[in-house]
Amino acid sequence: MKKWIPLFFLMTGCQTLQDNPYISPFLPKLQFDRLQVNYIDFQEIDTEFVFSVDNPNPIGIDIEEFSYGLSFANVEWISGDNPDGLLLNAMNISEVSLPAELVFADLYDMVQTARGQDSLPFRLDGDFGVSLETMLNTSNTQQVSSTEDILVLPYDVSGDFPALRRPRFSLQQLQLQELSLSNIKFDVILDVDNEHASNLIFQRFSYDLDLGGNSVISGIADNLDIVVHGSQDDDKANRTLRIPVEIDTFSSVSQIWNILSSRERLDIGFSAISDVDTPFGLVELHIDEVGDIGIDLH
Repeated sequence: MKKWIPLFFLMTGCQTLQDNPYISPFLPKLQFDRLQVNYIDFQEIDTEFVFSVDNPNPIGIDIEEFSYGLSFANVEWISGDNPDGLLLNAMNISEVSLPAELVFADLYDMVQTARGQDSLPFRLDGDFGVSLETMLNTSNTQQVSSTEDILVLPYDVSGDFPALRRPRFSLQQLQLQELSLSNIKFDVILDVDNEHASNLIFQRFSYDLDLGGNSVISGIADNLDIVVHGSQDDDKANRTLRIPVEIDTFSSVSQIWNILSSRERLDIGFSAISDVDTPFGLVELHIDEVGDIGIDLH
């Protein structure tokens, strides 16, 4: 059975409480199971922190309240108190799912993260209160410090959180590759600034290319497998991305050739949807770029 709470907790416990013979046999045991990414794109991420909680007691245990403070790269993201509580199943392992939804732009504006990273360090700490009444007899509660029958347990957990960054594009050049009466091939060349430590692999483009408002070409470039290398902190170099474009009708070839051969530079618009293999799986990327670029007919 999966339960939901607004934020997650991890009980590290207190040595004094763990050693207390009146309490330790009754304390629930919590173990982190997995970080489940339900959805991720270059704008946002929807995750669940999934824990298993073992309650050794013959009755359900009330977690009456908990406080939390969540930070990324040592900058506090959110903190607060949740009074709603949670009930753990009796003599059973409960799966507790802890959702976290983040907009990357908001996070990066706050954290000011460095280049060359695939993830952000996170930390969550606070405490939660367990009802002593459901765990222990009244005589046993005299052996621990409590307030209104609430046993306060601290937690502190840290780890890595996925940090997907949108690559930055810059239109550079339109380069002719092949020309005949019935066929024309050229590459749209972009510079791509990839801030990740890992490479990005562009596998597929569905594109619309506007050549100075005179002609719009639509097409699909498959099986590209173009690798754009990851950047380090001091590496500002962009990487080249070539999108092959092919026109194979006589009327279109004639029109496009007249456009390309009549000028040295051209205002173009390039919009596309690309499948990108990222450190976190295959992610769809929307591109919409305009620019004044040079034409290489050689």
